[in-house]
Amino acid sequence: MIVVDYNCPDGTGDYVAANFPGVTVVRERTDPGFNASRARNLGAAEARCEQLVFVDADVIVADNFVQSADQRLRPGTFAKFPDPQTVRENSLQGTCIVPRADFERCGRYDELIRDYGGEDLEFYARLIEAGLVPTFLDDNTVAELIEHTPAERERFMDKDATTGFLVGKVYRLAKICYIRMNRSLDVEPPLAKKIYDEVVRLVGNMAKSGKQEMTLRLHFPDDQTRGLHQHWSFKRSIVLKVERR
Repeated sequence: MIVVDYNCPDGTGDYVAANFPGVTVVRERTDPGFNASRARNLGAAEARCEQLVFVDADVIVADNFVQSADQRLRPGTFAKFPDPQTVRENSLQGTCIVPRADFERCGRYDELIRDYGGEDLEFYARLIEAGLVPTFLDDNTVAELIEHTPAERERFMDKDATTGFLVGKVYRLAKICYIRMNRSLDVEPPLAKKIYDEVVRLVGNMAKSGKQEMTLRLHFPDDQTRGLHQHWSFKRSIVLKVERR
């Protein structure tokens, strides 16, 4: 088992190291905030197994968790809880099991996504684009969920949960559109950052202006055209319009 202590001011890493010597503690001390994607990637880099199991700190799994997951996992699948219908079920969405090979092939968690940005959902979307099929974990494999208030949830975030999740949602949609358009799971880091920064800017402008809508426009030149079409210039665009219901 691996516990990632992401600059925790409560001394979590020290407590685990002192009381559970069989657990590996990975410590992050360079980031004053919190980045769930980076935390998960740090833990995965330390793991030495073929199946990676990600569990958030507020989820206490039951004794039958691993056995139940083993019964469902098949080649070409990854395991997660069903899409949430309640607040409680939403707290389970970060829990998943994925083969290490597929985790690496799909580019790991996207560390551009910060705050309460849905980094888990973005990762699952890429797994599905890569051809993996989700299989669902049973609710009875969770012994307890540790409840926390919105203030506690947002304690180390730069943005409130609503704003952070909107940024993550728009970025996630734009990124998946780009992946499908190019038929590749690779999005060059500079381009991904450019997209993410543009989404942050647009969401921020919408909040400042009081408007209830925004439009993201991304234009990409086609530099792959050859042969009979080489004298023509092609451009492709992604347009996402977001409106309050």
